[in-house]
Amino acid sequence: MLSQYVFCKFPLLSTSSASFFLLSLPFALSINFRFHSYGSNPRNIEKSVTTFHALLHRHPRPSTIQISKILGSITRIKYFPTAISLFAQAESKGFMPCLVALNILINCFYHVGQMTLTFSALGKILKVGCQPDTITLNTLMKGLCINNDVVKALDFHDDLVAKGFQLDVNKIIDGFCKEMSPDIVTYNSLVHGFCSMDKWLKAIKLFNQMILEGINPNIHSFNILVGAFCKEGRVTKAKAIVGMMMKSGVKPDEVTYNSLMNWYCLINNVSELSELFNKMVKSGLAPNIICYSILINGFCKIKTVDDAFDLFKEMKRKNLFPDIVTYSSLVDVNGHPLDVQAYNEMIHGLCRKGLFDEAKALLYKMKENECPT
Repeated sequence: MLSQYVFCKFPLLSTSSASFFLLSLPFALSINFRFHSYGSNPRNIEKSVTTFHALLHRHPRPSTIQISKILGSITRIKYFPTAISLFAQAESKGFMPCLVALNILINCFYHVGQMTLTFSALGKILKVGCQPDTITLNTLMKGLCINNDVVKALDFHDDLVAKGFQLDVNKIIDGFCKEMSPDIVTYNSLVHGFCSMDKWLKAIKLFNQMILEGINPNIHSFNILVGAFCKEGRVTKAKAIVGMMMKSGVKPDEVTYNSLMNWYCLINNVSELSELFNKMVKSGLAPNIICYSILINGFCKIKTVDDAFDLFKEMKRKNLFPDIVTYSSLVDVNGHPLDVQAYNEMIHGLCRKGLFDEAKALLYKMKENECPT
């Protein structure tokens, strides 16, 4: 059931909290006549609010269709806080919302950036015995995208599809892009989200769409694709992205080199790994701890431990303090006994970083190898 997904994946929701999905009434009233919009006739909204208040005091009570119709008209002219406030007032008067009204509320909440309340509204739909429709679910996904939580949106989509709901993620994202005119940050979030879900064609399509929209990719845009392709072992594609990056005047940074170096370390190609490291230094970039750790790990994997320790000492000279990854690479080299000085340096380094359990484990390892303490 969908309710299992909602209440498991979004722990802020529960059957007790779902009934409190509205803004508290005092806060709702405080935004009642704060007529925020993005361009419409103020007289229209004033007329809608007046009509709404008249309906609330009518006997017999107005139907849910009448209430929902006015809320929908207010939402269409983008007075989202006003619609939220009026909804709260209606419910305080005993209004029992239908699925249409709750879909309108979900739409309002995501437009004001209140995604927690958006999913609480979904909880309310389930609590009153309704099943969310395609409009509900598409609106929720669009809200997650607009609020820069693309990975969660795609995860939500995949779970819904697995439960039998028919959703077209491409149409949702395309509609979102047309509606919101996304900037470089939004496009980067979308591309990263699709890469995280292995939706490569969509990621590349969005990347190209960003360029067609006149938005130039920045270093982060390129690094998202380089990192994602390297993790998948598609290093040829990653190199092509680096080539595109340099042609567009964007220079690779430490993150770019780290992604490529990490791939060559995984396949034990230390020659290519060393070449990239040297190329990085020649370009004027200063290798960071991650770069050194990757190269040290590469040397240790092919048992060229002397080279690994030379790099370890070079790090020390440059006041770069090795991390647990660096130490683990050096300690796990089989068949190469470490001397007492090497052990002492690593133990002191771990202690300086507050990694006392790791330091203790290394001390035991030192004793096992019969190295004098």
